[in-house]
Amino acid sequence: MTTLHAAAPGWGKARDLNDSYLALLFLALWGYALMGRGFAYAGIPPIFVGEMVLVLGALAALRAGTLPTVLANLPSLALAALIAWVTIRTLPYLSAYGFDALRDSVIAIYGAFAFIVAALLVERRDRLIAFINSYHGLSSIFPYLFFVAFPTSRLANEGLPAWPISEIPVIALRAGDSCVHIAGLAAFALLGFRRVSLLWGAVLFIGAMMAFSQNRGGMLSVLVACAIVIALMPLSRKLISLGCAALLVIVIGLTADISVPLGTDRDLSFRQVANNVVTIVAPADDQREQGTKEWRMQWWNDIIDYTLHGPYFWTGKGFGLNLAIDDGYQVNDPDLPPLRSPHNGHLTFLARGGVPGLALWIVVCVSWAVTVMRLFFVARARDDRTWSRFFLFLFAYWIAALINSSFDVALEGPMLGIWFWCLHGLGIGAAILYRAELNAQPAPHLRQRAY
Repeated sequence: MTTLHAAAPGWGKARDLNDSYLALLFLALWGYALMGRGFAYAGIPPIFVGEMVLVLGALAALRAGTLPTVLANLPSLALAALIAWVTIRTLPYLSAYGFDALRDSVIAIYGAFAFIVAALLVERRDRLIAFINSYHGLSSIFPYLFFVAFPTSRLANEGLPAWPISEIPVIALRAGDSCVHIAGLAAFALLGFRRVSLLWGAVLFIGAMMAFSQNRGGMLSVLVACAIVIALMPLSRKLISLGCAALLVIVIGLTADISVPLGTDRDLSFRQVANNVVTIVAPADDQREQGTKEWRMQWWNDIIDYTLHGPYFWTGKGFGLNLAIDDGYQVNDPDLPPLRSPHNGHLTFLARGGVPGLALWIVVCVSWAVTVMRLFFVARARDDRTWSRFFLFLFAYWIAALINSSFDVALEGPMLGIWFWCLHGLGIGAAILYRAELNAQPAPHLRQRAY
């Protein structure tokens, strides 16, 4: 039986330029996860980290020579069509809006990262195991680093060093984006890819509570991702015990009503987290929170009216125009950058790309999800345990990003947008590799080292 054995953490012993690029991409991803906008603004405008890594990745993918294989499936073809449509709806506005048009278009253009990651995986199958092992290594320290970085970005924001041109602090984390990474770490642990110590679990739990108290959409993304994993895979007794302990802590916290200020209008408290859960589906008692919900719904309804039932059905308003200003929903907050998009990635595609843009986006998401989950069930039926767990891990992480993008400006920026498309590419690449193994006789197994 042919086997794919786990390598040591890293990108393989026989390192070449493409291995070096993947290591660079991996470090960039964790820079986005731990520093947020602070890492995204490293560089000289308009060339930042994301753009540099994208150009190098395109060269690496061309060097791999596997793009024809990567493109020969529905998820990839749908993504290529989406990128083409967004490009068509961006080019006419370059002369009028310049860099803003390019910035708005990255919601789809960053999809090139999916092709890059998939191409490099298909070139060397051992890179998939290298990813798992590298993610395992960094997941060991992420909760502790986040435990320091997140409150620092809130409490000491003005005291942190800032980039000289953009004046963005070097650490500027968004709660919603952080919740997506917490969902990924939780799924990774729940699926048995790493052992969970009491300290690691406790620090991750506290970090999750900090992020939950600041962002409802992000909290929902974690809850849904974990629910999917728990529903589809059996859990160990240790994880069940840790879950019960977490519930007990939540009950005690609600009873004691402990509150810790985080430098925002929302304190860290179990009551705030509980209120966020309730206000996802029910009206909020706080007038500001309820006003935010109503403001979003009004804007979303306006977008639906002028696209599905209005003059922008086929074309949308294009990429470059500030939607918040044009639609009359700009937030005049001097402490925040000007708003450009409607806090919903799906409606961004509709507003800027019209119904064709939204339709292509739906095909991209549905085709990827069906592909990955179908192979999850195939792998589970064949008792290919690491394959099945990996597909479910990818889906949980990916769906968390998608849910968060439904309530926030997330995929429109590099901090989460590049992560999302890299996960998308991992799914495409893993699907190609596993299908190749299914066609082999006898079917081989992906094996991961024991932790």
